[in-house]
This record gives sequence, structure tokens and C-alpha cells, in this order.
Amino acid sequence: MRRILLSIIFLSICGFLQAADDYEKMAQAVREEVWNWDLPAFNNRVIPAEYDTCSAVILARHEQIFVGTKKKIRYDPMTILARNAELTYTNTDRMMIKINDKRALDNYSEIEFQQMKKSYGYRIQNTFTSIIGARIIKPDGNIIEIDASQSIALLDEKSDKQRKLTIPNLQVGDILDYFYYDEYKMDNQDIHSLIFHLASSTPMLSYSIHCEAEKGIRLEYRPYNNAPDFTSSNAPETNNLILDLQTADIQTYRSEIWTNAIRNFPLIRMNIIHIDNKNIARPKREDNQSMLIKNPSYQQVIEDTKWSASLESRGFYYDRKGSLFFEKKIKNLKDKYVSNHPNASLDEISAFIFYAQRFYAFNTITEESKILVDADRNFRK
Repeated sequence: MRRILLSIIFLSICGFLQAADDYEKMAQAVREEVWNWDLPAFNNRVIPAEYDTCSAVILARHEQIFVGTKKKIRYDPMTILARNAELTYTNTDRMMIKINDKRALDNYSEIEFQQMKKSYGYRIQNTFTSIIGARIIKPDGNIIEIDASQSIALLDEKSDKQRKLTIPNLQVGDILDYFYYDEYKMDNQDIHSLIFHLASSTPMLSYSIHCEAEKGIRLEYRPYNNAPDFTSSNAPETNNLILDLQTADIQTYRSEIWTNAIRNFPLIRMNIIHIDNKNIARPKREDNQSMLIKNPSYQQVIEDTKWSASLESRGFYYDRKGSLFFEKKIKNLKDKYVSNHPNASLDEISAFIFYAQRFYAFNTITEESKILVDADRNFRK
């Protein structure tokens, strides 16, 4: 028995070391590929004088998306083995940003990210993996790559790993060039309401998107609020569907107060539909095998929204009772405010409701909560 236990422990350690080694090899290959992208926007390091007083300026941003599908073997206690149609979705989001003051320096000196997350169900396995890369471009052109393997663990569980990367030697006047590579492997799922925001609270000089989808995948998208459109083509060797978008001088908004990005600014909403997988529960659609649907009907958008609402009502996204409790609490606070301020104007009451909602949505804390001030990069959890 002792030998058996020692053997199990040894095999477990070997498996852990192999997984860690595989991740590092994958990370090294991804970083080498991304840093060698031939994108002219990332060679431009000149910022117009009009942005000198901005805390930070995004010189270039590029999202590169790939969607594919393949059969995977899954264990099933009834049939022993089964084949699932797995959807693979990767998004490499690279951004090059100029640091103009201490506020931006403090904001970008640390990056927290979800390195890995797994979930399991009946004959189902969903895996998320993220790789980060970062380098500093000094004013004299010298490039210093950050050793991302030195990131520290914030959470280190078997199916949930979160890490933090410190950017040493980053200074005001430097350019931070960094990216996230996110990889999702999902069984029996589509991706609904993927949104590309074509506006930013930080000035952005260039933004481009490249999407590639294999056969068996359909991309449905609709531009809103006068957003620029994709150009479509097919890859010469694979015949994969290609969507490209290149835009410059992105619309900038200075404040998020009273701003609804979905209503006020250009965006593109996209659904990724795994048309080869008939086992996915989804809103009713026309039996269409086309790989590209531009401007799906508003009736389809409404059906998708109803579908999402039905998932929420069944507890797939959040507890509706908690939402109702939240609304009731805000109403009680508003009533108390009006009672204590009988001469308050409608604008003052509206402002109170807005800040109360924002407080309870984002700032309700416990003794164990980690307090982060003005840390826009600490959102990848």
C-alpha cells in the first residue's frame, strides 16, 4: 500500500510538472509570435502634441481572434467514452500605451490576470487559459522584455489560478507594450454578444481587429451607432472566413458618469455560432449554413435577448433574488434621502440614485476585500 501511495504521489507530481512545462512552452511560443507581428501601427511611437497633457495615450491596439472546432473524447459513466464537438476560441489583445504621468504609472505598474480556470459537467469540460506578455520601450528606443514567468500567485488551486505581474523599471515617459492571449476550449457552447467597443476613455490613435473562423463556425455581427464595418475575405490555403477592421483616432469620452457606451458610442456586436454542433441549446434560428451573417434581423436580436433573460431567470447567470434585493435597497436609500432633503431638486435626487447604485455595484466591501484605487489593468478575473 505504501508503494502504491508513493507511486500515485510521484505520478501526480510528474503530471503537475508536465502541465507547468507545457504552459511555459506554449507561453514562449505565443510571445515570440506576438512580438514579431508585422503591424505598422506598433512601429509608430510619435504622439501628437495635442495629447501631451493626457495621463496616458494608446498608440495602437490590435485584437486577433481565431475560432475553430474539433472532436474531443469525453468520459461518460454510461457509454464509457463519447465524442464532443469542442469550440476553440482565442483572442490576442495587444496594446501599446504611453505613460505620461504618475497616475498612469501607478495604474499600469501591476497587472492581475486569470491564468487558468476549468469547469466540468456531465460529459462536459470547459477550460480557460491566459498568457501575458509585457515589455517596456524606453525613450531612446531600448526595449526591455519583462519576465512574465516571475509573476506571483494570488490564487493557486487545481482548477483556478490567478496571478499578478509587476512591471519593474516602468517610468513616466516610457511606452508599455503588453498583451493578453486568452484561449477558451468549450463543449457544446456558442459565444453570444461579443462586443467590440470603438470608443475609449483613454485617447487611442489606432485600433484594428482580425477574425478568422474555420468551417463549421458562423460569425453573426451588426455594427451600431455608425460603427465602421468589417471587410470580409477567405484565406487562400484553408478557405477560412476572414474579417478585418482598421480604424484610427478612436472617439474618446472623458467621463463614465451618465455614459452608456452601448447607446452612445460606436460598437460591433458579434455572435459566434457553432453550426456543426446540433447539441447546443440556442434561440431558434433559420437553418442557414452560411459562415457569415451581417446585420441579423432585429427579431433575431430580440430572440437572443429573450434567451439570455430566460437563462438569468433559471439562475444561470446570477440570483434574481439578489438583484431584487439590490433594487429595493437603492429605493430605500432614495426615499430616506428625499425625506431628509425635502427641497432637493430632481437633478440632485437623480445624482444620488446614480452614486448609490454605483456604490453598491462596485464598492461594497468586507474586511477581507482588497482595496484597489484607480487600477484599470486589474480587471482580468
